[in-house]
Parts: sequence; C-alpha cells; structure tokens
Amino acid sequence: MDYATYRIKLIEAFYRFQLKEFLKTYRPDRPTIILLPGGMGSQLDRTGDPFPREPNTFDETVWADFGILVSTGDGLKLEIDSAERDIGAFVIAGNGPLHFATMTPYKDFLKFVRGKGWNVLVFGYDWRRPLAESANLLRLFVRKFQESAKPVAGKDPLPQTTLVCHSMGGLVMTTALRHSDFSTLSFKAIVTIATPFYGTSTHHERYYVGQEPLNNWCTRTNITRIIGSMPGPYSLLFLPKAVFDQYGKDLGLDSYPLTDSKTGAVADPFSSDMAKRWPKHVSVSGLKVGRTAMIEVAKPIESGVLKRFFNVRSMLDMKTAIALRWNDVDGATFDPEKGKNPIRLVLGPGDGTVPYWSAFHASVKNRVDLRTAKDHGNLLEHPEVMGVVADIVTGARAPKGRKTVKRAPAKASAKRLDEIMKMAGTEAKASKPPPPELFDERVARALFSKLIW
Repeated sequence: MDYATYRIKLIEAFYRFQLKEFLKTYRPDRPTIILLPGGMGSQLDRTGDPFPREPNTFDETVWADFGILVSTGDGLKLEIDSAERDIGAFVIAGNGPLHFATMTPYKDFLKFVRGKGWNVLVFGYDWRRPLAESANLLRLFVRKFQESAKPVAGKDPLPQTTLVCHSMGGLVMTTALRHSDFSTLSFKAIVTIATPFYGTSTHHERYYVGQEPLNNWCTRTNITRIIGSMPGPYSLLFLPKAVFDQYGKDLGLDSYPLTDSKTGAVADPFSSDMAKRWPKHVSVSGLKVGRTAMIEVAKPIESGVLKRFFNVRSMLDMKTAIALRWNDVDGATFDPEKGKNPIRLVLGPGDGTVPYWSAFHASVKNRVDLRTAKDHGNLLEHPEVMGVVADIVTGARAPKGRKTVKRAPAKASAKRLDEIMKMAGTEAKASKPPPPELFDERVARALFSKLIW
C-alpha cells in the first residue's frame, strides 16, 4: 500500500469513528445540522506514528494547541512535502471544529443549535488539502451518516438535515455538488455564510508576508513556505480571468479586480505572465490545483438544488479589500523577512475578509444580506446569523437579514491581541505556562477573526 492510499484509508476510518460517537446522542425526531467550518476553522489531528505503521491512531492535535506558540512546534508539522505527504510521512485529518485555549469559533452557534434540541454534527476537514479531496470525503461522510442514521430513524435522515457552511466550507460543499450522488440528495437546505466563491481579499499577501499572529511564533520565511506548500488555499486567491470573463457581469464587476499597480493591466494570479512575481515557495502545481478548483466552483449549481440553496453575506465592513493592486516584484529574490508587501488594497463593502461581490454564487438567487453582522471570522457567533439559519431550518418565514439589538460577543482589539500573542510566544519559548489572558474569550474571538479563511 502506498502512502496516498494508506492516508485516505486512515482518514475514512477516523470519520467513521466520529460518526459512531455522534450517533450515541442522535435524536432522529429532531432536525440535524451538519456544520462545515471555514478554512483554518477545523481542528487537525496527527497520527502518533508515520507511514506505514499499522494500526495507527490520531492522537496528537497539531492545529491548534499551545505547540504552535513556539518556532519548533506544531506549526512546522502542517507543511506538506513535494511528494504530497504530511511532513515525516505522518497523516493529518480533520476532527471537528478548531479549539484553542478552551474556545472554538463556533461555540455560541453550537450552543444555540443544541439549545433548540437539534442534532449537530461538525465535518472537520483538512483545509490544507485540495477542495476536491475534502469534497470527496464530505460525500463519504454524508453517505455514512445517512446509512448509519437510517436504521435508527426508520427513514432517510437527510430531509431533516441542513448543511451550514462557513467561508471555505462552502467551497468544499459546492465542489461536492458537482457529483450527482451528492447533488441529488434530499437535504432540507444548504446554507453558505461568507463563502468566498470567487476569492478572498486577504490571501494573496500571505505568500509574501505570512499570517499574523503566527508570524510572532515562527519566522515569516517558515510561515510563507508552509502556506505555499498547501494546495487547498490557492483556491482563495481572486478568481481566474477566465471565470471573470464568464461570470463577472453577474457578480456586478465592471472590471477585473486584480491589476498591475502601475499599468492597470490585468494581473491574473494564475497566469504564466505573473509567474515571475510569485516568491519561490509558491507552488506551480498549487496554482494549477487552485485554478481548476475555482473553475469548478464557478459552474452553475444544479437546478434541483437551487431552491434549497441560500447564500448569506455581509457588506457592512467598508474596509474590506474589494480589489487588489499588485506591484511588479522579483519573486526569485523576494525575502519574506525584509521584503515589502507588494499588494495594495482598494477598500469597499464586505465582511473584512470576503468582498461583498464574492460572497454569493452567480447562479444562486436565494441571497440573504446581513444588516448587523459583519465580522467574517465570528459571523456564526452573531445572533442575526443564528436567526437566519433558524428561519431556514424551520421554514418559519422567508429568511432575511434583520437588524437586532443583540450583538455578537465582544472581541479584543487588534493591539491587545498582538500584545497577548507576543507574551504567549515568549512564555512558550521559556517553557512557561501561557499567560492567563490567553484564555479570555474576547482574545480568542479576535484571534479567530484574523485566522478563519
């Protein structure tokens, strides 16, 4: 058995274990929510032993526990090597929502769903890997859920099941819809929340200057190299020119949103004309995977699905980058430690991460514009979003965004977050316990707001 076969075999078995645990509390008379987290929003666990050890179990959390606070810690274990193996030939798999410092970005949403007596199942996926792989595993996961729950319920559980997809989770789900064995399933509804169908405003620059606050704990050189090794996030760059040419007008775009900062010429990030601008750690194969994935996502949604497909988005953060201007840089010599970020932002409406125009699929007509919620990473913590999901699940009314006096839980300021993260990194390097401030829920929310793709 080769590594690729071994890896998928272990991951499939891990999902079967997670479903077995879920069914212990499953109530077939209640609605079921299957939550797909955003990028970096799934916990990632690693096997205790490398390939080809049998048996092998997922017994180490590498995303995210306190091991990421040091430069020699868990962050380095997230890299994927040139043979598409997890570093050291270990195997990494998704295991529910991200947990960090006792918090998850979906804590209030999960509490809300459980408070209604509904079943909730989280499909944690490996956001580092291609959308196609995660979509295939989602298809397996849902099929196994259907097969396992049907004898308990005495009927097909899917007509009472709603998929709720945050950010990148919506890309995984949309990719799964390209397969008839998934698109013909009788889900109650499919809801995407802040999904970047045509790219995010924040990912392009990560290949040059890394990701805060991870840069505090690991050098920019390491962070950019690790991100560059991950094929999945390349699907978060702005849409290929071919997709813009076909669907740009439907998205309300008058011009291609990524251009050369001096000439104004089109700067398609997937084009060979732009290859020399990318730093050397940017993968040619990753760009190809990303382009193919985005073209697949952009295809029209099956007509039988459309009436049950809802896109929820925000336009309330006017400091979202709705277009990018790209300086011409020599990627071969670019130094992440010293180089200046070549990306300039054009600001406008969105949720701080995903531009308003990117957060709905061109073929979907059921669009919900939020009127209060606006923070991308914490949208599912907001009462307005919970209310929209409840409307869709119960069919109580036509779902729509509504202003609410109930606000999302507070988060720490960017300055405060930076102070605490630097403090935590210093303590970790000295083998000291993390500072108590790290366990403040406001700090965790500020962190999630920065991290979730």
